[in-house]
Amino acid sequence: MKSLFKKQYEHIIKFQQDLIEKLFSLNDWSLKIQARAMRAENANWHQENQIKYMEKIMKKYFPDVRLFEDDETAFKDSIDKRKDSE
Repeated sequence: MKSLFKKQYEHIIKFQQDLIEKLFSLNDWSLKIQARAMRAENANWHQENQIKYMEKIMKKYFPDVRLFEDDETAFKDSIDKRKDSE
């Protein structure tokens, strides 16, 4: 009876240790993923700031230029006008 109890006790301890190891590996994975996500967010933030800076510079030196067009035909028309002027 004691040997059965001892085997069950050892099995429970082994099972707990396996769970703890899996938990640590999951925690490590989670931290790595969070770090990757934060690096991506940081890179995105820097790119957005670069775009805003470039827009500001373009508006300063070329105030009449439209930076964004909702309609592609306006973009194509401006290209056609440039080709005609050349």
